[in-house]
Amino acid sequence: AVLKSDHSVVVWGAGDLGVNGDPHWGQRYVPRDLGDITSISTKGCHVMALRSDGAVRCWGRAVDGQCAVPSSLATIVEIAAGSDHSMALAADGVVTCWGWDYHRQVSLTPQTERFSRIAASMYGSMGLTRDGRVLVWGLLDQPPSSLTCAGTVMAGGYHAFTETDGDTD
Repeated sequence: AVLKSDHSVVVWGAGDLGVNGDPHWGQRYVPRDLGDITSISTKGCHVMALRSDGAVRCWGRAVDGQCAVPSSLATIVEIAAGSDHSMALAADGVVTCWGWDYHRQVSLTPQTERFSRIAASMYGSMGLTRDGRVLVWGLLDQPPSSLTCAGTVMAGGYHAFTETDGDTD
């Protein structure tokens, strides 16, 4: 998937799981109201898009609930797609996760923490708290306890990255 400069999204590929809108089992078609997109995230067989009004749209393989955006989401500022789960960060720092929970990447979401950034690996979730701590849940190793993050968290297949302040052990 590509986010174009006019804030539209282009998707392509095999389409066998509905990512590019082709009809097959468990799919969600590409939403019609995809105008004014500010960011996209994709991993596994689904795509997430964040609109400028904070609305989240998901499509693709939906058999594990990763495309069933909770109606309770409000003022979303960041999204992250895992393989079969989805994450959204609200302006107040609350993280909401939904979808497949085999590795507890959804159910272990910290409810009392407030985050400034989020990222999703294939089967894990992570967030940067507002006080600079990196928290992970699901299928990701815990970061070093001395780690302080300078503002960026990223996750790939089975790994995670942070931008540090240069002082790591």
